[in-house]
Amino acid sequence: MSRIYEEHRSGNYERRGMISIDELKELANGNVRSLASHLLPNGRENCGFWEVGSIAGEKGQSLKVNLTGNNRGLWTDFSAAKGSPGYSGNLIQLTAHVMFGGDVGDAIRYLKSWLGIDDMDPERLAKVKARAVQQARDHAKEAAKEREKKRARAHQLFLSGVPIPGTPAEAYLCERGIDLRGAGMAAPGSLRFHPEVWCAEVHRKLPAMLAAIVGLDGRHLGTHRTYLRADGRDKAQLGEAKKALGNFKSGFIPLWKGAQRCSMKDLKPGTRIYASEGIEDGLSVALVRRPERIIAAVSLSNIGNLDLADRCPLYILGQRDEKLQAIEALEAAVARHQEAGREVFLVTPPEGFKDYNAPIDRRGKGRVRDGK
Repeated sequence: MSRIYEEHRSGNYERRGMISIDELKELANGNVRSLASHLLPNGRENCGFWEVGSIAGEKGQSLKVNLTGNNRGLWTDFSAAKGSPGYSGNLIQLTAHVMFGGDVGDAIRYLKSWLGIDDMDPERLAKVKARAVQQARDHAKEAAKEREKKRARAHQLFLSGVPIPGTPAEAYLCERGIDLRGAGMAAPGSLRFHPEVWCAEVHRKLPAMLAAIVGLDGRHLGTHRTYLRADGRDKAQLGEAKKALGNFKSGFIPLWKGAQRCSMKDLKPGTRIYASEGIEDGLSVALVRRPERIIAAVSLSNIGNLDLADRCPLYILGQRDEKLQAIEALEAAVARHQEAGREVFLVTPPEGFKDYNAPIDRRGKGRVRDGK
């Protein structure tokens, strides 16, 4: 990492009367359309993104730069390896990769020149810094409005669904071996079914199982969608059959409340909370054990963000996943909750099965054979 970037990040430049790294990012974000087209002239604007093939600049749509909203200025190159230096970042990093082989120091110098802030008198510097502060405030307000708009859309989508008994969503769960009615269990109120939910991947509506993502106090934060085949026998054949609408960070899907019919924040101290990554794993455990409280975290990366009741131990329903990224994400989640003073336990599925749903899955998927 360059000396210039380190000084910007540590604040040395700001103390010397210069533009800080955060101010530079905000000024670049304020000019994101012009900068994106300047760096990647072969791209085109589409649905709020500047799209191009990759950081090499060829025509295509794998690299997307956010032009509006909460993520304005952030980019992702979906043709790059996930987690690699050229996979995603901010506009300073995009400039570094496109023009300087990843050198952030050169990118900072270039952006300051491109923005016209590399040689300023104190009075003009103060005005530019004030503009950056105001842009940041305006961006924060815009982002908050966008988050609330998405949350409201997500809530409305969930409310437009129907309870799952007798629907393809129930058929889907039964194919996974999760026969709630057969086990004398009521379907969670957090699950619903909708016959026509828009799917951006195929540009048409598909049936979907809907799940409410809520916060510690029970407030609806987002809606998870599992797109299904028309008969509900399996997930729809998509690149991503599961998607979330709204901001689900720190939120969870309530699956089993046990004897305490209360929100998460009102759980008695000592109540065991079991957290799975997905809905199917959590419901599979509920069928067999029916512990005190079961939730689904929506994604592995969100387990560490979960906002849970105080003084309640967390039992993470893990999977037998040998991918380094999954192992690191799980270790980070455990560490985060332990640092907050919570007891954390990791429990794994039976030997020979990838996850907790695999032993009862009627499709015969998820079994580990020959060490695979």
